[in-house]
Amino acid sequence: RELKAWQYPGWLASRVSFNPDGSRLVTASDDGTWRIWDADSGEQLFVSEYSNIVHDARFNRDDTRIVTTSRDAFGYIWDANTQKLIAQLKGHTNWIATGVFSPDGKLVATASADHTARLWDAQTGRELQILSGHSDLVLKASFSSDGARIVTASVDGTARIWDVDSGQVLRTLKGHTAEVTDAVFSPDDKLVATSSRDDTVRLWDAETGSEIIQLLGHTSDVMSVTFSPDGRYLLTASFDGTARIYPVSFEDVLEHARSILSARELTCAERVKYLHEQVTCPTQIP
Repeated sequence: RELKAWQYPGWLASRVSFNPDGSRLVTASDDGTWRIWDADSGEQLFVSEYSNIVHDARFNRDDTRIVTTSRDAFGYIWDANTQKLIAQLKGHTNWIATGVFSPDGKLVATASADHTARLWDAQTGRELQILSGHSDLVLKASFSSDGARIVTASVDGTARIWDVDSGQVLRTLKGHTAEVTDAVFSPDDKLVATSSRDDTVRLWDAETGSEIIQLLGHTSDVMSVTFSPDGRYLLTASFDGTARIYPVSFEDVLEHARSILSARELTCAERVKYLHEQVTCPTQIP
């Protein structure tokens, strides 16, 4: 059931992000604005106008800061309550696709069309690390829940896992046959999920970088993926016009299989074949 509709005065709202308690949301738009809204009333609380497309806008976890990224190749950190500019992130040489705060709010990670991701001090805007290695646009950057690692998604068809302190690449996740559109850690940081324009979602071991499984079903580009808070499910969104929920754990897959299959006893031949029972089955008479 639809609870609220926001009448956006501009063009496409390219990003929507709630604050931690869900009372406000911030939107980024192709019309060159970012806006803060009251989630209950739908009232616009603030609008800031740029001269360039705003690609992303997000709150930090304690609701005190907002980071925005833009077509002008800069990132901006704002006070979430006064909307005053705190810091400008200068260093990228091409537009910035996304910006995210670390779980403790001390760092910001940005992903850019200049083929790099970068780490910044969230208080001063000082550049701390340049994550170099991708050979094409970097579209997404996401922190692990402990803040020690970052995973990036790139048009070059790979995702990469980086060490936050050193800025060194730890693992390169190779297997997709088209650009990787999103990459996120599971809540326990043991898995990474990626989505791609090759119509698949894939799960990877975050420690070894090995591919665990491909999740099929979409018939067009998969543009985003996220874990449920308990890590048991994946939610995906695709250009095929659908969103899908996939179980992640073996127990959930088994439960789903049981729900759609009718139970029956194995035949004697099936017991021999699948359970390796040492029995002699009666000969079938045609």
